[in-house]
Amino acid sequence: MHWLGFAGIFSVCLASYHVVIKLTEAKISPALGTLVMTAVSLVIVGLYFMFVKSSGATQFSTKEGLVFAAISGVIIALTDIVAYEMYNAGAPVSTASPLTSVAAIILAFIAGVLFLQEGITITKLLGLGLGSLGVILLFRG
Repeated sequence: MHWLGFAGIFSVCLASYHVVIKLTEAKISPALGTLVMTAVSLVIVGLYFMFVKSSGATQFSTKEGLVFAAISGVIIALTDIVAYEMYNAGAPVSTASPLTSVAAIILAFIAGVLFLQEGITITKLLGLGLGSLGVILLFRG
């Protein structure tokens, strides 16, 4: 599958993630909700790993790969904790999800340019500006 197909699936999953966590507001404590979500996630990822491995795909890693995977685990855990706390504090999905998504896009763009030597184009800058404008309009609405 082309990476854009994965991006589409990722977007649907991320939007669903925000909505479902919001639905837990006042129904489960943020710490317990995060624990349950992480436990379920571990089972699903474990099944995915076993499926890929059983299909004959070689699993590999460098020391650096393991370090970056561990760091991403810490980051996603913090993201999950903060998401539960944010929605438990009453954040509306229609504002919080676009705000956090556009902020993440801007930060990822900056990181890509500064640390990964990815290029800047006028089209990318225009897209960032329009996305930021969209969030501003959401807050005014």
